[in-house]
Amino acid sequence: MLSNRKIVLQVMIVLACIFFFFAVIGGVVRWLLPGGEQKLPIAVSPDASNAKLKEETGDLASRAAILSYLNNDVKSKRANEIIWEPATLNMSLYENDAVQTLKQSAAVITFDEKNYLDVSQNSLVIIKKIENNKTQQEKRSFLVLTAGALRGQLEKNKKTDVRLVVNTPTATTEVTTDKQSGVKSLFEISVKSDQTSKITVLRGSAKVRAHGKEVEVKAHQMTEVAVNKPPKEPTAMPKTISLQGPPGGANFYFVDNLPRINFSWAPEPSAVKYHLEIAQDPLFRSMVFEKDLSSHTFSYGNLQQGQYYWRVRAVDRRGEDGGSSEERQIAVLQDTRSPIHVW
Repeated sequence: MLSNRKIVLQVMIVLACIFFFFAVIGGVVRWLLPGGEQKLPIAVSPDASNAKLKEETGDLASRAAILSYLNNDVKSKRANEIIWEPATLNMSLYENDAVQTLKQSAAVITFDEKNYLDVSQNSLVIIKKIENNKTQQEKRSFLVLTAGALRGQLEKNKKTDVRLVVNTPTATTEVTTDKQSGVKSLFEISVKSDQTSKITVLRGSAKVRAHGKEVEVKAHQMTEVAVNKPPKEPTAMPKTISLQGPPGGANFYFVDNLPRINFSWAPEPSAVKYHLEIAQDPLFRSMVFEKDLSSHTFSYGNLQQGQYYWRVRAVDRRGEDGGSSEERQIAVLQDTRSPIHVW
């Protein structure tokens, strides 16, 4: 009997110890995790913390750009971080941040309302350095394009010129705006699978440097830079197409059958074909129709009711195009008014 009492007493002591242990642990857990939120410190680099803080506090002074458009699978990576995360619309980008577009994806990196980069699929862009030269009234951006392609627009603002330097695996391209002429710069830069860089200027000009040689690529010119080679001498591109009809703002009405719309543009002597694009937005993200054409006229009758934008570009024998024409807006509208009966 005495032995049984000892056993019961020992069991009670053990249970009491266990209860006390879990009570203490539970208190610690509740202290560390009030409301289910983890309060344990997380080790992060100071730069990453600063970048996050800049986003949360709205510090625009050190922000380089924002991601103003995302389509499909776009990833982003902060400086000094190793993990790629899904990019978010209108997220801020700082020095050494990276943006990657995967297959059938796209993104737009916007520096301000007049200056942006349109990043194509399978591309990787790293923002390396941002400078504001107050003495020369010049805003400068440095980027690295390691794969893929981008299109850009640069346009001066009221007080400063804008300068963009893009480093690719084989060349350095410097695009600037001309404050005197006010001409905006439109350009395309791509990296081929063999690491060859291709630089095309549609408006303005750009300087391309590699292996101690510099060439100036003017409007409607292009150059290529192969691995361990200087830039090739610039060659002419097809000129930008001049649209004829329909005029911008034209409305096409229909009752039952969709209207047939006749598109036309001025012929380009160097072109072997033309590429017509029709979209639902001025950035041509929501494409509804595109086609290669041998003629400089085309009739299309399958646009549903809505607002549309159209443009054309010329393509030469090398498969090079001279950039898109201006964009024109048209509208297809259904006439729902009751017919007038004559008795």
